[in-house]
Amino acid sequence: MAGDFEALRARVRDVSYTPGRDALRRISPLLLKAQDLTATALLGLTVLDNSAYTDIAGSRAGLELLASVVVASSLAGNDLANALYANPYEGAQFSGYPADDESVRTARHTEAIPRMAEHLDDAAHQLDLSATGCR
Repeated sequence: MAGDFEALRARVRDVSYTPGRDALRRISPLLLKAQDLTATALLGLTVLDNSAYTDIAGSRAGLELLASVVVASSLAGNDLANALYANPYEGAQFSGYPADDESVRTARHTEAIPRMAEHLDDAAHQLDLSATGCR
């Protein structure tokens, strides 16, 4: 599983996108993969916790470590979701509000880029911690 976290971390680090629809299209699969890996780690924790493994001396440390992987991978998913939340979408305004002109659109994109990048960096860090915990 460590290899899966490392592969996802590489994809997160290498993702390139244009804010707006393209970002949603490129980041969404990363979020879904993070959620899948979180579910896999949680399933492993549940299986071990419900097994004879818990009778082995030192098993608590292993369970706690796997629980930390669940936390880190969950946080990676949260960071990816936050990157999508920071993404400047281009939907139409409510009636009565002026439509964005090009300068407003450019400003929204300019403000969003560093926020999105920070969330993606945080996600990559959490995926690195997940991989380390698995190893």
